[in-house]
Amino acid sequence: AHGLPLAWIANRCAIVSTALCVCALMSHIRFRETQRVLWAIVTAFVFSVALGFGEYALCGFGYFAGYELVVRREPWRVRLIALASTALPSLVYGMLWILLDCGPRHSGLYLAPNTDPLHFVLAIAQRVPVMYADLVLAVRSEFWTFGFPWGPLLHQKGWVSEAWLWSLEPWRRVHGFIGGGALVLWIVIVRATPRTVPYRNVRWLLIGSLMSVLPIVGSFPS
Repeated sequence: AHGLPLAWIANRCAIVSTALCVCALMSHIRFRETQRVLWAIVTAFVFSVALGFGEYALCGFGYFAGYELVVRREPWRVRLIALASTALPSLVYGMLWILLDCGPRHSGLYLAPNTDPLHFVLAIAQRVPVMYADLVLAVRSEFWTFGFPWGPLLHQKGWVSEAWLWSLEPWRRVHGFIGGGALVLWIVIVRATPRTVPYRNVRWLLIGSLMSVLPIVGSFPS
């Protein structure tokens, strides 16, 4: 999980952004438990700095939403207002992204919702199951990008066709099917997790993990 950000210097910002996002999440929980506005301000500031290090912080928003969805019992209006400390920085970040005309173009690896919205939406259906396969069943998402490493061995044994040697598509179809099964398994796990207090953290963290992959579909699955 940490090998690529450590080895690829330009990707080390992901670790910093994620660490700050975790700090913001801790601050948000403290705010909700104590109802002290100071912690909401701290949350907004730290989350904004996390966004400054990279769009990876947007993945963390799913955990904030999962916490409000599962743990809190106030009216929906109160819970939505509580999310403002992270939703507003995210909105400002997105507006600046568009106004400054940021985002990759003509890249075989990256898609940006503001420069290539159609392909970004199509990538959600294609890449999200791949991420779920990795998240739930540990089927490496890199296989979708670089190919299934045991394809030649399986072909040698006569278990797969020759197309597995020169095309990524046969494995990608299988990978998508595995991802769909992983999503079903994830739903079963969430529904089977007791709603009582000792297990409540498990439920909202599971929901946060599901939503966390949505912002990164613009990147190659990894």
